[in-house]
Amino acid sequence: MAVGLRVAAFVLNDRPSVVVTGFANRVVSLTPARHMQLFFVSRTRTMIDRDHYLLGILRIGHETSMRGAGLSLHEALLRTQYKDRRASFGPADLCPLLKADLGLLEEWLAYSEDKRTTGGWYLLRSGEIGRVGDPDSRKFFECLEQAVPDYVVRELDFWAYFQEAG
Repeated sequence: MAVGLRVAAFVLNDRPSVVVTGFANRVVSLTPARHMQLFFVSRTRTMIDRDHYLLGILRIGHETSMRGAGLSLHEALLRTQYKDRRASFGPADLCPLLKADLGLLEEWLAYSEDKRTTGGWYLLRSGEIGRVGDPDSRKFFECLEQAVPDYVVRELDFWAYFQEAG
């Protein structure tokens, strides 16, 4: 779990000092070098935690397919805490993870092609996305790598909030 740190740098007795709070409400005074190491570890943990849950969200396409775990979309959204975490990310945050694992692009394309419902969004290999049955909703992207992050967020938002209303 990420630790929220507050940092104050100052000079005391001609020596640079850093005060860090966020350790069980204690104040810790560190030398700048030690602080930078600690800050780096904290930022790394934050990024790892965030990447971990974003990857979980990106795997929903596969996990809800017959090739994956066969989870219901409702169950996958609950397991990933999608609605609770949704405000903390957007399509652009998914791009680096998709670039690192191009297989995820194909999983979302397969998810869209395998859909057996008229709800939600669709994704085409050409980079087009849209709401099923609503030609005015169509959006065009230059390539699949640009379309998938937008598609994932729109599709999962639709089902996360549709299930809430339904």
